Amino acid sequence: MKAAKRITVLVCSLLLLVGTITFLIPTSRYLVWQLVESEHFRYDKPASYWIKALHDPDPDVRREAAFALGTFDPGFHEAVLPLCQALKDEEPLVRLNAALALFKLAPEVQEALPDLIAALEESDIAYVRFNCTLAFSKMGAQAEPAVPALIKALTQQNNRVPLMGFARSVREQAACTLGRIGPRAKAAIPALCVAMKDAEGGMRSCASQALGEIGPDAQVAVPLLVEALHDETHDVRLKAAEALRRIDPQGKMRTGQ
Repeated sequence: MKAAKRITVLVCSLLLLVGTITFLIPTSRYLVWQLVESEHFRYDKPASYWIKALHDPDPDVRREAAFALGTFDPGFHEAVLPLCQALKDEEPLVRLNAALALFKLAPEVQEALPDLIAALEESDIAYVRFNCTLAFSKMGAQAEPAVPALIKALTQQNNRVPLMGFARSVREQAACTLGRIGPRAKAAIPALCVAMKDAEGGMRSCASQALGEIGPDAQVAVPLLVEALHDETHDVRLKAAEALRRIDPQGKMRTGQ
């Protein structure tokens, strides 16, 4: 009996010790949390921790949280609205990481469309605007409500500079994104035709590609695309030829038939 009692006391002591360690050590505590709540982890912490951390007083913690949430699989809806709020954070790097996270979580971020559109139009950080256009690109036709903002982005002076790490400007990416939206972006055809005459080869290339992806609705651009077949930039010539195949596959508009 005494031996059994000692074993019981020993087991209880071990359980108490394990419980104490689990409570005191965050990694262990979060592991138990994961098992109970079936949460996914990033950097030894569950998703709910990172969502809550977006409201931490420390901007570095908020910045880290926004980045971490972008590493979850697309379709992680619980993070979308909190990240939309983070797009308005007073700390620039938090806003940047929030835009990056929403891009990574796309295309399943439709509820973020209004906030991403506002950030594209209003953000003073070029990389935020760029990540917004990338998110719209991944969303494709579902990003149709962003078309007016993307058209506006084509002409804004602060969108002209190519971004380090991308070798492309915000306005060039905006043009490519309009192409990814496809026929639903036909309202952008006049602006893309203007972009076909731009001084920058990268802009002409992206505009050519976008017009081709919009398809037959862009018939008005055929003369410009034919002219672009002789462009000084090789990529423009390639994109113009591909666009003509998409818009006028039989060549009727080029031959007058």
